[in-house]
Amino acid sequence: TGKVAARASFDGQIWTPIELSFDPSVPTASGWYRTWVRSSTPLPEGTRCVMIELTDPANSWAQQVGQVKFERID
Repeated sequence: TGKVAARASFDGQIWTPIELSFDPSVPTASGWYRTWVRSSTPLPEGTRCVMIELTDPANSWAQQVGQVKFERID
């Protein structure tokens, strides 16, 4: 938790932070862990761009984004 940040934008120039929630990390293999991260609230109206930022400077070489999935929940 706290190692990923996200922002939303309608134009790719003005960015609004997205509040995230994190599931507990789960070990996978060879010392790697998987964590599901999702928006805690709906994305702002008109969102066309999403920025995902990996924010752990201590382990910048070890961070990876394995999958990004967007779902509309009505």
